[in-house]
Amino acid sequence: AFDTETSGLASLDTDLVGLSFAHLDAEGKEQSYYVPTGHRLITDLEFVIEPEVALEALKPVLEDAKQSKCAHNAKFDCNVLSQYGVQVKGLVDDTMILDYILYPESQHGLKELALTHLNVEMQPITDLIGKGRKKITMDQVEVSAAAPYAAADAVATLRLQKKLRAVLEQPENEQ
Repeated sequence: AFDTETSGLASLDTDLVGLSFAHLDAEGKEQSYYVPTGHRLITDLEFVIEPEVALEALKPVLEDAKQSKCAHNAKFDCNVLSQYGVQVKGLVDDTMILDYILYPESQHGLKELALTHLNVEMQPITDLIGKGRKKITMDQVEVSAAAPYAAADAVATLRLQKKLRAVLEQPENEQ
C-alpha cells in the first residue's frame, strides 16, 4: 500500500510532502515507512529527501506492473506522482472504490473506513494541521509528527484492502 502527503488538495497542483508505504514482510508482519520529501521546517531539513531524488529511487517499484499496489483514493496519489514523472503501474485495488462497490450508501474516507471495518480510530489530520485561521499545510508539520500519521494511513489501507477484497470475493458477491 502507498499514500502521498501533499501541501494541498488539488492533485495536479500541489507539492509532494512525503510518501508512506506498508507491506507484509516475509514473516507476515506489517512494516511501514515514511519518506519525507517536502517538509519545510528548518529543524526537519536534515531528514528531507528532495522529491526528485526520492522518486528516482522509488520509480522502478512504483512503475513495476508486476509489483501489486493498492491505495486509498488512488486517483489523487497517481495524479500527484504524475507531476513528478511517475506513472504508477500494478495498481490492483483502491480501497475507496472497493468500499463504494460494497457499501455505496456509506462514507468512504479512510478514517471512517478504518473505524467501521477495522475498529481502529485513526488520528485526525486536524491534530497535525489545525483548523480555521491557524490551519497550516502538511509541509509545515514536523517530520516526527507526520511520519507516524502517514505510515498509519498506509497500514490502514493495506488492512482495508485485505478485508474489503475478501468480502468482495465471497460467493454471494461474485457475478
